[in-house]
Amino acid sequence: MPINQKYPLENLVAASEGYIRSGGRMITLEYVLLRKVNDALDDADGLAGIARRLRAKVNLIAYSPVAGLEFETPSEAEVARFTRWLEERKVNVTLRLSKGQDIFAACGQLAGRFREKAKKAGE
Repeated sequence: MPINQKYPLENLVAASEGYIRSGGRMITLEYVLLRKVNDALDDADGLAGIARRLRAKVNLIAYSPVAGLEFETPSEAEVARFTRWLEERKVNVTLRLSKGQDIFAACGQLAGRFREKAKKAGE
């Protein structure tokens, strides 16, 4: 992801380890599943490794479509496979169910609509 050029993942993991060593609370990793971008089992293995290293909980979130972005939501079966894979690797994982998609108010969708309106207003 582009943010990783400024904040490499390894630096984030190292900072998280420092936070844990200083007596910080358990970390929760929020992971948005994007179909055919980061939902492969290799991705799950990488996430499992980081989660175990940090003794972190993983909160999986299936992507909610946003106007103007070409990402896709993984199927329920793909999400279930990813979740099972993490669980089999002893990762504490929860699946956050999306609410509000029917009115385009799910996570990220409202901001996407704002960007689309702003873009059209500027044309």
